[in-house]
Amino acid sequence: VRPAAQGSSTSSLDAPIRDKWAVIIGISKFKNPTYNLQFSDKDAQDFRDFLVNEENFQPDHVLLLLNEKATRANIMRAFGSKWLPSLAEPGDLVVIYISTHGTPAQIDNAGRNYIVAYDTDADDLYATAVDMDELSQRIKEGVKTDRALIILDTCYSGGGATGSRGLLRAGNFDLSRIPVGKGHLVLSSSGADQRSWESKEYKNGVFTKNLIDVLRTSRDTDIKTVFATLAKKVEWEVRRDHGFLQTPQLGGTWQGRGLVLSLPATDPRPMSTAKLMEFK
Repeated sequence: VRPAAQGSSTSSLDAPIRDKWAVIIGISKFKNPTYNLQFSDKDAQDFRDFLVNEENFQPDHVLLLLNEKATRANIMRAFGSKWLPSLAEPGDLVVIYISTHGTPAQIDNAGRNYIVAYDTDADDLYATAVDMDELSQRIKEGVKTDRALIILDTCYSGGGATGSRGLLRAGNFDLSRIPVGKGHLVLSSSGADQRSWESKEYKNGVFTKNLIDVLRTSRDTDIKTVFATLAKKVEWEVRRDHGFLQTPQLGGTWQGRGLVLSLPATDPRPMSTAKLMEFK
């Protein structure tokens, strides 16, 4: 269903998208090489290129953190004073994409979900990993727009040191337990008790490759409709090639007309190259 034209409603969430920002994180090579994955960094690079080349995101509005650049400190900076909270304004769209290991809440004593950064120690998650619940709260309270799409291609269970916590355990985030704000949608690559699989046929995770493909062929389609097609494709490919169930999840709330990722910004703001250089 094609959404209404920009500006056709008086609702703030129906107003035109003023500017578009993104944080893209992908880690295949970790400080501890026993955690290494195959395609997370390529997934992130491919998604970044897709946003810039096909979805009307300005290159200097997209922060890309790959491998050794995706330290815990740099990830926290991206959601602190150095990037999103200082740049995004009301009426903007924020897209966050993360591809790495994720640890589900049930393996943490305090029931927290963690994102594994480049320099994370899986036996000391609280001190060295990124708390997904804290990150979501930061996005909800610190980023000055109520339009955000969060994409989590997390929880590959391959890799991981023998005896390390979390990285050998299949399971993903439970979206119902992650705090989100009004106008925030969260896409997760699999259910809370499932593994997210990498492809046997191409050099990508199954979820991210299908996400890009469906978005590419559905440019005028809102994200919720895109998700319905995406979920079917991922479920079938993983069952066919791996014999397991992987069911992408959609959480959060959205008001107003549906989110169409390809819509251009109506009032883009110039950026300073010094901003991106702060993460080098």
